[in-house]
Formats: sequence, C-alpha cells, structure tokens
Amino acid sequence: MLDRGEDSRQSQRIASKNMDNQKSRLPGLIRSVLIAIAIAVSYPYLAGRISALSTLTSSALNKISEERSFSKYEVLFQDQIRNCEDAILVEGHGAAILSCDAGRDRWNTVMGTFYQNRTTITPGRLWLYRYDEQMHSGSSGLYPIKFEALPDESKFHPLGIEYHENSSTLFVINHHLDGSRIEVFDLNLKSHDPIARHKRTLIHPQLTTPNSLRALNEHELFVSNDHYFQVRMNPLLAKAETYGALPLGGVVHVHMHNDGSTSVRPLARVPFANGVEFLNASTLAVASTSARDVRLYNIKSDRSLELVETISVPMMPDNLSVDKKGGLLITGHPHLPALARMISNRARCLDQNLADERACYDMSVPSCVMEWTGESGIKTVYRTAGEFSSSSTAVRDVGYGIGLITGLYEKGILVWKE
Repeated sequence: MLDRGEDSRQSQRIASKNMDNQKSRLPGLIRSVLIAIAIAVSYPYLAGRISALSTLTSSALNKISEERSFSKYEVLFQDQIRNCEDAILVEGHGAAILSCDAGRDRWNTVMGTFYQNRTTITPGRLWLYRYDEQMHSGSSGLYPIKFEALPDESKFHPLGIEYHENSSTLFVINHHLDGSRIEVFDLNLKSHDPIARHKRTLIHPQLTTPNSLRALNEHELFVSNDHYFQVRMNPLLAKAETYGALPLGGVVHVHMHNDGSTSVRPLARVPFANGVEFLNASTLAVASTSARDVRLYNIKSDRSLELVETISVPMMPDNLSVDKKGGLLITGHPHLPALARMISNRARCLDQNLADERACYDMSVPSCVMEWTGESGIKTVYRTAGEFSSSSTAVRDVGYGIGLITGLYEKGILVWKE
C-alpha cells in the first residue's frame, strides 16, 4: 500500500509524462496547422493553374469547334500584309491602323524567336486600312504608312499601337533589334497618303517588355509589361513565369514631360500582362494571358489602379478593344502550346533557306474572339481550329456594321460584316 507521499510523487510523474507527450506532439500539431493554412491559401492559385493547364493538352486542342456570330466575312490582303498583331479604329475617318511585322517569323521578343543573321530579318511596318473608302469607291483601301525621320527603320518591329486623335499622336511599341522601346509619331490622317513623322523615342528601365498601351492624353500612357524576366536574357525563367502565371509583369503609368524626360510608375502586378483598353473613362481592362482572365481596374485621380472585377475566359487572352456600344472584345489563343509549336516549326522551316518559303507560312493554329458586357456576360464572336490563324486583336465599328480580326502569324486580315 502506497503512502500519501508516494502517491503524490506518482501523480506528479504521470502529469509530467503527459505534459512531455503534449510537448512532443506540439511541433507536429503546429506543422499540421501550417500545412492546412498553406493549402487553404494556395488552393485558389493551384485550382486556377490546374484548370488553365488542362486546356493545354492535345485532347483540348482536338475539341475546339467552329463558331461564328456573323455570316458574311472574307480574308483580305493576303498577298500584301502578314503577321498583324494589333489594330485600332479611327472611326471618324472610317479607318483602321494596322501593326504588322513580316519579320516576326525570325524575331519575336515575347515568344522567344531570335534569328542570328539579323540582315535577313524583314522590318515591320504600319498600314492604314480605309474601310470607308473600300466600301464606297471600290478601291482596296489599304495604304502603307510612310515614316519620316524614324531612326533605325530597318530594325523596326511594331507590336501594340495607340492613336490619340485630338493631338494626332501615334504611339507604337517597337521591339527593336537592340531593345524594346516606344516610338512617338505625329500622324495626320486627313492626308490621303499617310505619313508618320517621328517625334521621340521612349527607352526606360521599367519598359523592358512593353506589349500594349493606351493614351490618357498626348503626354500620359498606361503600358503593359508582359514579363519581368525577358525571354532573350532568361528563357527558362520567362517560361516558368508564363506557365506558372507568376504576377511579375504588370501595368505602368508613363508620363512624358515637356523637358524631354520621362517618368514611369508601376501600378499593378499581373501575370503575363497583355492587352490594355479603356472600358470607359474610369475603368481600365487588362488581359492576363497566362491566368486566362481580364482584370478591370478603377482609375483613381492620381492614375493609380484599384482592382474591382476579374472576368475568366476559356482561352489565353491577347488584345482588347471596346466598341461604341460598350462591348469588350477579347481576342486570344485557345491553345498556347499549339501556337508555340507553330512558331518553332516555322522558324525551322525558314532556316532551311528554301527557294520558295511560302510553304513555311501555311501552318495554322486556333483562334478565338469573345465579347463581354456587364449585362450579358461572355459570348463567342468567332472561334476556329485554324480557318484564320493565331488571332490577336478584334475591333468593331458598329456604325458601319463592320469588324476585323488580325492574326499574329497570319496572312491578311479577316473582315466581317454584321
């Protein structure tokens, strides 16, 4: 029989042992809680990536169907223009400015094509498509925009473009062979033969991967930088940034001062920030290619941006435009790996130095154009497995009942009538 002292000591030993057991379990409990928190925090990202990456499989490519919201359409200017990435309407003139680059097959700083023999890289150019003239006079309506005083015109490779009509100022993102920049021109569309007179070049350490831009006025711009890691400098990290949907690209505010200086201020971090467009006077829409969404930001008085809504889309969105009825046209790529393969295969084909390179340009990939409104949500305007390839921009003049689609690696432009 234990006396009271022994009983007390045994109770203390038991209590101490229980406490030791609890302490030994504590690190495991904390670890389990931290893992649970990490899973909860990362779940939206992981679910989004799984959903996005599921569209990149070969089975997803085979499921792309044909759909059009219009019945009358044709592909124009296939023998004159190629690889048109962007288009903007100047509806008062019944015209569209086209950004086209036949040299993109050998030089693409976004997708990572860098041909070593630069002398064989054809420079890009801008075109003016006067659809009003074509509809009423019977002429083709297509005119090359001639440059005046543009430095290094042989190294010019245009991507995103913007026209500030009140000041006749044209802004062009130039993926120049020696580094990306923004070119600023004066463009008077009243002249029948359009001439773009070069005014200045913007080069800035926070404009290393410019993709799309919109003008607040003749001195201020919103510009998207698609990546933080430049594919030319860090190809593996750039690919990880793309497919991991890492929010390292984004939108910046550019202010060109009267003394010739330029200030650039980062505003929002966006995975693979691509097309930008004003939904209205107070809202900026930004396409996130790798996240498969379009983000709507409230524009504050100090030009900063506040995220207010995210629109998910079943493709990798590229460029954006808004028509006069407020419809947001979202154009992009249903299957990014197919586009990447086509780009690689075309470059290898051209490397063979064939006597006739036309076969290299016959490769096609899917295209998609969608429309979003706050009232009706998302609907398909055009989707194809390859009839018109690699869509990048769609614009629509509702007054004329006409729309057009550009193809990043396609011949001509698709023009539809409503």
